Amino acid sequence: MADRVERSSVAESILQKQLILGELLDLPSFTNVCKTFVDLYKIGLKVFDRQGTKVVDMKVASGDFCAYMFTGPNGRRLCTETVTHIKVTSPCAIASAGCAI
Repeated sequence: MADRVERSSVAESILQKQLILGELLDLPSFTNVCKTFVDLYKIGLKVFDRQGTKVVDMKVASGDFCAYMFTGPNGRRLCTETVTHIKVTSPCAIASAGCAI
């Protein structure tokens, strides 16, 4: 019984603490990495933390990728379905399913 009392008075380990993504990152540097990714691949990028807070939101100015996708027979449908799925799926639902954000 005394063993239980001693354990409860021990401080929580930093390894057990759930940290916020924004606390772990140097946000200006991470934002710059995301911008480079967006510039390289010409696609937009959004990053959310586990609580659903938007950390990064990068839009791409060019519509080249979507224009290319719309040229194929199923491209418009697949592109629209993917965008709709992303918009209706909350980051918190993804995180609770075990996916890393």
